[in-house]
Parts: sequence; C-alpha cells; structure tokens
Amino acid sequence: MFKNFQLFKINHDEEILPLSTPTFSHFCQIVPPKKVPQGKYLKNDLNAAHLLHSIAHIEFSAIDLALDCAYRFRNLPLEYYQAWVEVAFQEVHHFLKLNQLLQSIGFKYGDFGVHTLLFDSMKNCNILLDRIALVPRGMEAVGLDVNPFLCAKVQASNHPIKKDFLKVLEIIFQEEILHVSKGNIWFHYICDKQSIPKQKRAEVYL
Repeated sequence: MFKNFQLFKINHDEEILPLSTPTFSHFCQIVPPKKVPQGKYLKNDLNAAHLLHSIAHIEFSAIDLALDCAYRFRNLPLEYYQAWVEVAFQEVHHFLKLNQLLQSIGFKYGDFGVHTLLFDSMKNCNILLDRIALVPRGMEAVGLDVNPFLCAKVQASNHPIKKDFLKVLEIIFQEEILHVSKGNIWFHYICDKQSIPKQKRAEVYL
C-alpha cells in the first residue's frame, strides 16, 4: 500500500466497518497481560525469545493501529492518509526484523501468549483528536522513553544475538521519533481546525 499509495482512490463515503477481533488472534493465544512472558533476563534463548516476542507483538499491533488510523477517519488531507500508511510500512519492517531474530534462535511470533491492550485502546478510541493524542503522542512517546532501558538490558547480556538486537532497537527508536513527529503535526492540525487555543492543548491532552 505504501509503495503504490498514489494508485489508490480514497472513498470517504464508504461505510466504516469495525474490526471486532485483533488480526493477531488468528495465530496468537490471547492471555491476560500479567500472563504474558516478559523476558526480564537474557540468560538463555528462551529469555531472549520472551523479550523479542513481547516487542514484536507491540510492533505487530502498531501495524493495525496505523492502518486503522488511516481507514477509520475520513475527509482529511491526502497527506494524512499517506503519513499513516507510511507508519504502517515502517512498523511492518520493525516486526519482520524482530521475527527474523526470533527465528534465528528457534522461535517465531505466535509461540507465546499476547495481550490485547493496544487493540482495545484502538477499538475504543473513535475520536480522531483523542486517537492522535493517545497513540503517537502518548504510547509511542512512552516507547521512546523505554527504548534506552531495553538497550541497556540487551547490552548487559552476553547473548549471541545482542549486536543484531541492538541494531533493530536503534532502527525502531529512530523511526518512532518520526511517528511521534507525525502525531504532533496532525494533533495541531486538528486542534487548529477545532479552534483549540495552543495554551489549552497540553492542558487537555497530556
């Protein structure tokens, strides 16, 4: 979709069809968040797989979130749709890199239980301004804060995939900065459209 974006026609009058179940539910077991293995220590392949899998799940969920952001909201500038299709394209890249690392140590996405926290946030956030504030300006911004801690955890380990893992985390970090930036652009665009004063924006949408 990203590579052929200019060939698509956007029909703003089409019915918006809800996504009732997560796309990953077809090949992942959904469990309560506290039951998801986190990979706190990278002492062996299983520990590394738990950590890789949890990050891969965030990236896979982010694909859905970006595409839903492009699909669900209508009558916006063409650049808005192109921005979120590009975000989805980059999230696909992140996911594939992580899954490749998983496969290199004998695992794959779907081998462990996953949560639906990101999907639930997406499903219940039907107002565009709230969505932009919650996802790129909120969740993805938090991801930027977490990234250095993940890098430190990986750096402190002696696992053979350490070097490649750190490379992937750096790619994710740099591209997530762009995602947050896109969120800022469209957040302020919507605020301008709704005549929300600049001094009120941070106050209402922290």
